[in-house]
Amino acid sequence: MFEHNGDVLCPQLNGTLSNGVGLFGTKQSNMRELHSRDVEMLRLIGQYLCDKGLNGAYAQLSRESGVSLEHDDATELRHATLEGRWSDAHAAVDRLAPLIGDPESVDEVRFLLLEQRFLEHLEANEVMPAVTLLRNQITPMQRNTERVHTLASCLMCRTAAELSAQAGGWAGKDAGSRLQLINRIQAFVPAQTMLPPRRLEELIEESVRSQLSTCIFHNPPLGSTIDLDSVSLLQRHSCGMYNFPAFCIQTLHQRDGELWLCQFSPDGCYLAVGGKDANVDVLRVDAKRHT
Repeated sequence: MFEHNGDVLCPQLNGTLSNGVGLFGTKQSNMRELHSRDVEMLRLIGQYLCDKGLNGAYAQLSRESGVSLEHDDATELRHATLEGRWSDAHAAVDRLAPLIGDPESVDEVRFLLLEQRFLEHLEANEVMPAVTLLRNQITPMQRNTERVHTLASCLMCRTAAELSAQAGGWAGKDAGSRLQLINRIQAFVPAQTMLPPRRLEELIEESVRSQLSTCIFHNPPLGSTIDLDSVSLLQRHSCGMYNFPAFCIQTLHQRDGELWLCQFSPDGCYLAVGGKDANVDVLRVDAKRHT
Protein backbone atom coordinates (compact mmCIF):
# COMPACT_ATOMS: atom_id res chain seq x y z
CA MET A 1 0.00 0.00 0.00
CA PHE A 2 1.26 3.50 -0.75
CA GLU A 3 0.73 6.69 1.15
CA HIS A 4 0.25 9.91 -0.78
CA ASN A 5 1.50 13.04 0.88
CA GLY A 6 1.63 16.23 -1.16
CA ASP A 7 2.22 14.97 -4.70
CA VAL A 8 4.37 11.88 -4.24
CA LEU A 9 3.68 8.38 -3.00
CA CYS A 10 5.11 6.90 0.18
CA PRO A 11 5.14 3.31 1.30
CA GLN A 12 2.67 2.80 4.12
CA LEU A 13 3.91 0.59 6.93
CA ASN A 14 1.75 -1.12 9.50
CA GLY A 15 0.89 1.06 12.45
CA THR A 16 -1.77 1.69 15.05
CA LEU A 17 -2.73 4.85 16.84
CA SER A 18 -1.00 5.16 20.21
CA ASN A 19 -2.00 7.52 23.04
CA GLY A 20 -3.04 10.28 20.63
CA VAL A 21 0.55 11.19 19.80
CA GLY A 22 1.35 9.41 16.57
CA LEU A 23 1.27 6.11 14.72
CA PHE A 24 3.50 3.30 15.87
CA GLY A 25 4.56 0.06 14.25
CA THR A 26 7.29 -2.18 15.63
CA LYS A 27 10.41 -0.24 16.57
CA GLN A 28 13.83 -1.73 17.20
CA SER A 29 14.39 -2.95 20.73
CA ASN A 30 17.73 -1.16 21.12
CA MET A 31 16.28 2.29 20.34
CA ARG A 32 15.72 4.66 23.24
CA GLU A 33 12.21 5.62 24.27
CA LEU A 34 10.58 8.20 22.03
CA HIS A 35 8.79 11.14 23.61
CA SER A 36 5.96 13.04 21.95
CA ARG A 37 8.30 15.64 20.45
CA ASP A 38 10.50 12.88 19.03
CA VAL A 39 7.47 11.29 17.38
CA GLU A 40 6.36 14.60 15.90
CA MET A 41 9.84 15.31 14.54
CA LEU A 42 10.05 11.87 12.94
CA ARG A 43 6.65 12.34 11.32
CA LEU A 44 7.67 15.73 9.92
CA ILE A 45 10.96 14.32 8.62
CA GLY A 46 9.08 11.41 7.08
CA GLN A 47 6.67 13.79 5.37
CA TYR A 48 9.57 15.82 3.99
CA LEU A 49 11.29 12.69 2.67
CA CYS A 50 8.09 11.63 0.91
CA ASP A 51 7.57 15.09 -0.58
CA LYS A 52 11.07 14.85 -2.09
CA GLY A 53 10.46 11.38 -3.47
CA LEU A 54 12.79 9.64 -1.00
CA ASN A 55 10.34 6.84 -0.33
CA GLY A 56 12.97 4.25 0.50
CA ALA A 57 14.52 6.55 3.09
CA TYR A 58 11.11 7.11 4.65
CA ALA A 59 10.41 3.36 4.71
CA GLN A 60 13.70 2.73 6.51
CA LEU A 61 13.04 5.57 8.98
CA SER A 62 9.57 4.25 9.74
CA ARG A 63 10.86 0.69 10.04
CA GLU A 64 13.57 1.61 12.53
CA SER A 65 11.54 4.07 14.60
CA GLY A 66 8.15 2.39 14.40
CA VAL A 67 6.58 5.77 13.56
CA SER A 68 4.35 6.24 10.51
CA LEU A 69 3.04 9.47 9.05
CA GLU A 70 -0.64 9.27 9.76
CA HIS A 71 -3.65 7.18 10.70
CA ASP A 72 -4.54 4.35 8.30
CA ASP A 73 -7.99 5.80 7.64
CA ALA A 74 -6.45 9.20 6.84
CA THR A 75 -4.22 7.47 4.31
CA GLU A 76 -7.25 5.70 2.83
CA LEU A 77 -9.12 9.01 2.60
CA ARG A 78 -6.15 10.57 0.83
CA HIS A 79 -5.80 7.71 -1.67
CA ALA A 80 -9.51 7.32 -2.33
CA THR A 81 -9.87 11.06 -3.00
CA LEU A 82 -6.90 11.22 -5.34
CA GLU A 83 -8.11 8.14 -7.22
CA GLY A 84 -11.76 9.22 -7.38
CA ARG A 85 -13.05 6.32 -5.29
CA TRP A 86 -15.74 8.44 -3.70
CA SER A 87 -17.62 5.71 -1.82
CA ASP A 88 -14.37 4.63 -0.17
CA ALA A 89 -13.55 8.26 0.63
CA HIS A 90 -16.90 8.76 2.36
CA ALA A 91 -16.44 5.49 4.26
CA ALA A 92 -13.02 6.68 5.45
CA VAL A 93 -14.59 9.95 6.65
CA ASP A 94 -17.17 7.96 8.62
CA ARG A 95 -14.39 6.01 10.34
CA LEU A 96 -12.42 9.20 11.01
CA ALA A 97 -15.42 11.03 12.47
CA PRO A 98 -14.63 10.06 16.11
CA LEU A 99 -11.06 11.33 15.67
CA ILE A 100 -12.18 14.57 14.02
CA GLY A 101 -14.66 15.09 16.85
CA ASP A 102 -16.54 18.16 15.64
CA PRO A 103 -19.68 17.13 13.68
CA GLU A 104 -19.57 20.40 11.73
CA SER A 105 -16.05 19.62 10.53
CA VAL A 106 -17.09 16.10 9.53
CA ASP A 107 -20.02 17.46 7.51
CA GLU A 108 -17.77 20.05 5.87
CA VAL A 109 -15.41 17.30 4.71
CA ARG A 110 -18.36 15.34 3.33
CA PHE A 111 -19.62 18.47 1.54
CA LEU A 112 -16.20 19.09 -0.04
CA LEU A 113 -16.11 15.53 -1.37
CA LEU A 114 -19.60 15.85 -2.85
CA GLU A 115 -18.72 19.19 -4.40
CA GLN A 116 -15.68 17.66 -6.12
CA ARG A 117 -17.77 14.77 -7.45
CA PHE A 118 -20.39 17.19 -8.77
CA LEU A 119 -17.86 19.36 -10.60
CA GLU A 120 -16.10 16.35 -12.09
CA HIS A 121 -19.44 15.07 -13.44
CA LEU A 122 -20.02 18.43 -15.14
CA GLU A 123 -16.49 18.53 -16.51
CA ALA A 124 -17.14 15.12 -18.11
CA ASN A 125 -20.50 16.34 -19.51
CA GLU A 126 -22.34 13.94 -17.20
CA VAL A 127 -25.18 16.32 -16.48
CA MET A 128 -27.80 13.91 -15.16
CA PRO A 129 -25.50 12.29 -12.55
CA ALA A 130 -24.53 15.81 -11.47
CA VAL A 131 -28.19 16.84 -11.12
CA THR A 132 -28.97 13.68 -9.15
CA LEU A 133 -26.03 14.26 -6.83
CA LEU A 134 -27.03 17.89 -6.28
CA ARG A 135 -30.66 17.02 -5.62
CA ASN A 136 -30.27 13.87 -3.51
CA GLN A 137 -27.07 14.41 -1.54
CA ILE A 138 -25.72 17.96 -1.63
CA THR A 139 -28.92 19.99 -1.12
CA PRO A 140 -30.30 17.79 1.71
CA MET A 141 -27.19 18.56 3.78
CA GLN A 142 -28.62 22.08 4.24
CA ARG A 143 -25.25 23.78 4.53
CA ASN A 144 -23.24 26.30 2.50
CA THR A 145 -26.45 27.53 0.84
CA GLU A 146 -24.67 30.19 -1.18
CA ARG A 147 -22.16 27.65 -2.47
CA VAL A 148 -24.97 25.24 -3.37
CA HIS A 149 -26.58 28.00 -5.45
CA THR A 150 -23.24 28.54 -7.18
CA LEU A 151 -22.97 24.84 -7.93
CA ALA A 152 -26.48 24.84 -9.36
CA SER A 153 -25.54 27.71 -11.66
CA CYS A 154 -22.63 25.62 -12.95
CA LEU A 155 -25.18 23.38 -14.69
CA MET A 156 -25.51 26.12 -17.31
CA CYS A 157 -21.80 26.09 -18.21
CA ARG A 158 -20.95 24.72 -21.64
CA THR A 159 -17.15 24.64 -21.52
CA ALA A 160 -14.50 23.68 -19.00
CA ALA A 161 -13.32 27.29 -18.90
CA GLU A 162 -16.81 28.52 -18.05
CA LEU A 163 -17.13 25.84 -15.37
CA SER A 164 -13.81 26.81 -13.80
CA ALA A 165 -14.74 30.49 -13.71
CA GLN A 166 -18.26 29.90 -12.38
CA ALA A 167 -17.00 27.50 -9.69
CA GLY A 168 -14.55 30.08 -8.37
CA GLY A 169 -11.39 28.94 -10.09
CA TRP A 170 -11.85 25.19 -9.83
CA ALA A 171 -8.74 23.66 -11.41
CA GLY A 172 -10.31 20.61 -13.02
CA LYS A 173 -9.83 16.90 -12.48
CA ASP A 174 -6.48 16.65 -14.29
CA ALA A 175 -5.06 19.98 -13.10
CA GLY A 176 -4.58 19.26 -9.42
CA SER A 177 -8.07 19.90 -8.04
CA ARG A 178 -8.07 16.62 -6.13
CA LEU A 179 -4.76 17.46 -4.47
CA GLN A 180 -6.14 20.90 -3.62
CA LEU A 181 -9.17 19.14 -2.14
CA ILE A 182 -6.89 17.04 0.09
CA ASN A 183 -5.21 20.19 1.36
CA ARG A 184 -8.62 21.72 2.14
CA ILE A 185 -9.76 18.58 3.93
CA GLN A 186 -6.64 18.56 6.09
CA ALA A 187 -7.76 21.84 7.65
CA PHE A 188 -10.65 19.96 9.30
CA VAL A 189 -8.70 16.89 10.44
CA PRO A 190 -6.48 17.00 13.56
CA ALA A 191 -2.77 17.07 12.74
CA GLN A 192 -2.27 14.03 14.98
CA THR A 193 -4.40 12.11 12.50
CA MET A 194 -3.49 13.74 9.17
CA LEU A 195 -0.44 15.97 8.74
CA PRO A 196 -0.91 19.40 7.13
CA PRO A 197 1.04 19.79 3.86
CA ARG A 198 4.70 20.95 3.93
CA ARG A 199 4.63 21.27 7.71
CA LEU A 200 8.40 20.96 8.27
CA GLU A 201 9.18 23.44 5.49
CA GLU A 202 6.59 25.83 6.91
CA LEU A 203 8.23 25.70 10.35
CA ILE A 204 11.69 26.27 8.87
CA GLU A 205 10.51 29.23 6.80
CA GLU A 206 8.95 30.79 9.91
CA SER A 207 12.19 30.28 11.82
CA VAL A 208 14.31 31.83 9.06
CA ARG A 209 12.00 34.86 8.83
CA SER A 210 12.19 35.28 12.60
CA GLN A 211 15.99 35.15 12.55
CA LEU A 212 16.16 37.70 9.74
CA SER A 213 13.79 40.04 11.57
CA THR A 214 15.92 39.95 14.74
CA CYS A 215 19.30 40.26 12.99
CA ILE A 216 20.69 43.66 14.04
CA PHE A 217 22.85 44.18 10.95
CA HIS A 218 20.62 42.58 8.31
CA ASN A 219 20.34 45.21 5.58
CA PRO A 220 18.89 43.91 2.28
CA PRO A 221 18.63 46.27 -0.71
CA LEU A 222 15.54 48.48 -0.61
CA GLY A 223 12.62 46.83 -2.36
CA SER A 224 14.39 43.49 -2.78
CA THR A 225 12.69 40.16 -2.10
CA ILE A 226 14.33 37.96 0.50
CA ASP A 227 15.30 34.54 -0.85
CA LEU A 228 14.76 32.30 2.17
CA ASP A 229 16.45 29.38 0.40
CA SER A 230 19.71 31.34 0.32
CA VAL A 231 19.85 31.45 4.14
CA SER A 232 21.78 28.50 5.55
CA LEU A 233 20.06 26.32 8.14
CA LEU A 234 23.34 24.92 9.49
CA GLN A 235 23.82 27.80 11.90
CA ARG A 236 21.84 30.72 13.25
CA HIS A 237 21.69 33.61 10.81
CA SER A 238 23.83 36.58 11.78
CA CYS A 239 25.14 39.41 9.61
CA GLY A 240 28.46 41.04 10.47
CA MET A 241 29.02 44.78 10.70
CA TYR A 242 30.74 44.72 7.32
CA ASN A 243 27.30 44.21 5.74
CA PHE A 244 25.97 47.34 7.42
CA PRO A 245 26.85 51.00 6.65
CA ALA A 246 28.47 51.62 10.03
CA PHE A 247 31.54 53.62 9.00
CA CYS A 248 31.82 57.20 7.75
CA ILE A 249 33.33 57.41 4.27
CA GLN A 250 32.46 61.00 3.37
CA THR A 251 32.07 64.28 5.26
CA LEU A 252 30.32 67.34 3.84
CA HIS A 253 32.44 70.45 4.30
CA GLN A 254 30.88 72.72 1.70
CA ARG A 255 28.10 74.16 3.85
CA ASP A 256 28.10 76.94 6.40
CA GLY A 257 25.80 76.63 9.37
CA GLU A 258 23.58 73.68 10.27
CA LEU A 259 22.72 70.75 8.00
CA TRP A 260 19.08 69.82 8.58
CA LEU A 261 18.20 67.33 5.88
CA CYS A 262 19.79 64.98 3.38
CA GLN A 263 18.05 62.65 0.91
CA PHE A 264 19.35 60.30 -1.77
CA SER A 265 17.59 60.08 -5.12
CA PRO A 266 15.73 56.81 -5.82
CA ASP A 267 18.55 55.56 -8.06
CA GLY A 268 21.21 56.52 -5.52
CA CYS A 269 23.08 58.72 -8.02
CA TYR A 270 22.39 62.05 -6.31
CA LEU A 271 22.28 63.44 -2.79
CA ALA A 272 20.22 66.51 -1.91
CA VAL A 273 21.20 68.43 1.24
CA GLY A 274 19.52 71.40 2.88
CA GLY A 275 20.12 73.41 6.01
CA LYS A 276 19.58 76.52 8.06
CA ASP A 277 20.52 78.87 5.22
CA ALA A 278 17.42 77.72 3.24
CA ASN A 279 19.50 76.53 0.28
CA VAL A 280 19.40 73.04 -1.26
CA ASP A 281 22.51 71.57 -2.87
CA VAL A 282 22.38 68.50 -5.14
CA LEU A 283 25.56 66.42 -5.19
CA ARG A 284 26.47 63.65 -7.63
CA VAL A 285 27.34 60.32 -5.96
CA ASP A 286 30.14 58.13 -7.34
CA ALA A 287 28.50 54.74 -7.95
CA LYS A 288 31.69 52.79 -7.19
CA ARG A 289 33.23 54.75 -4.33
CA HIS A 290 29.87 55.87 -2.86
CA THR A 291 31.36 59.32 -2.26
